[in-house]
Amino acid sequence: MRDARPSTATLPTWLDGAGLLTTEMRVLLHVIISGRTAMPIPEIAALCRMNAATCRRAVGSLSRLRLIRQTKRAGASTIIEATVPRNAPKKLKPTT
Repeated sequence: MRDARPSTATLPTWLDGAGLLTTEMRVLLHVIISGRTAMPIPEIAALCRMNAATCRRAVGSLSRLRLIRQTKRAGASTIIEATVPRNAPKKLKPTT
C-alpha cells in the first residue's frame, strides 16, 4: 500500500544560497543522488540535459569548491563523488 503523504525533498539553506550556477546545481544533485559515479562526462551531461563541455566546466567548478571529489583510476574512468558537508558556510571559497 502506498503512503498517501506527498514526498518532499529538502535542500539545505546554505546550498540553496551558495550562488551555484544552474548547470553546477544539476550536476551536483545528480552526483548526490548517485552517491558515486564512474559515468563519463558525456553521459552525465546527457542526463543533466546539457552540453558535455558545459558539464565538464561544472564538474571542474564543483571540484574547486570541494563539493565533489574526482578520483582518477589508472586505465579506467574517473570516480566522481559528493563531498557536501552537512553544515557548510553560506559562501563557498574556491581552492586554487
